[in-house]
Amino acid sequence: MRKFLYLFLILPFTYSCKSQSQNARIVGTTENIIQSISDSNFNDFRNLIAVAPGKDESMIAGDFKRCCYYYKIYSKSFKIKKVIYNDINDIAQKREAIIFFEGNDTVNNIKKFGIELFYGPPNLFPLEKISGYNILFEMYKVPDLIAPSTLH
Repeated sequence: MRKFLYLFLILPFTYSCKSQSQNARIVGTTENIIQSISDSNFNDFRNLIAVAPGKDESMIAGDFKRCCYYYKIYSKSFKIKKVIYNDINDIAQKREAIIFFEGNDTVNNIKKFGIELFYGPPNLFPLEKISGYNILFEMYKVPDLIAPSTLH
């Protein structure tokens, strides 16, 4: 009977604790990413990347400069949002998004700017590093002007 109770009471609890610790590590890494961007510290940012598929060092540096630029513009007036998605992609990565701005900025012509981070799979890459990222950038589209009718 004790083994039965162990299987149904204790085992699920230990599994949920493991899941929470993974999420806590992901949140900690995300905070470190935000801190490196706010400090404009490229070396810290680069050290938090395990792999960046399809990106060389100059592309990573360019993406970092872009993030720092928009962070400085929007961090004073817009609260950074962190979105953790519950889905896992085809290669078993969890993802999280850091949204620096979302709205209608007609001066900079931006509707949304952020960075989407990928974590894991934990058996290949530690959750203290990201295993890929994408820049989230959506431009604000000005409505087309309506031309006056030429018919009289």
